[in-house]
Amino acid sequence: DRLTAARNAVSGLIGRMDGDRVGIIAFAGDAFLYCPLTIDYGAALMFLDALDTSVVGDPGTALADAIEIATRGFQAAEHSYRHLVILSDGEDHQGGAVEAARRAAQAGITIHVVGVGTTAGEPIPEVNAQGEVVGYKRDAEGQVVLTRLNEKTLREIARAGGGIYVSAANGTIPIQRIFSELQREEGRIVG
Repeated sequence: DRLTAARNAVSGLIGRMDGDRVGIIAFAGDAFLYCPLTIDYGAALMFLDALDTSVVGDPGTALADAIEIATRGFQAAEHSYRHLVILSDGEDHQGGAVEAARRAAQAGITIHVVGVGTTAGEPIPEVNAQGEVVGYKRDAEGQVVLTRLNEKTLREIARAGGGIYVSAANGTIPIQRIFSELQREEGRIVG
């Protein structure tokens, strides 16, 4: 499922870091700081392992809220390079994500975006306390709700945030490409 793919991607990215701070913002219909900026990668990975759909139970996608929370978090931290990597299907139910990305860029934050999901759509799983899929979300008429990859919105967010957009539509999240971009921007590699 998309959450597992996202967790694996973030874990892979953290595994490549060396001395950089990492934080995690969980979002669906609401957004909140799940793991504050830290260089304790073990702690960040523990938070990541515990992340599931029950953490942010409200349906929807609060992309703008997630970007704004990250912006506030970076303002409190003192470091030169500020990168936000968003993993999302791009459904922006609340709106305002592109404008939030522009504000973040003005505050010195680069936003990279990874599109997760498919343009054809896929059902949203309902998971029990053991992490097992027990069904799929349904609308008021009983029809299975599909979530679709909205690459247009995700590309606009990345462009407004001065970063790159990469797709994981084929099921593989290009962690090395993202990590290389972060390193290049920080002057650690030339390319």
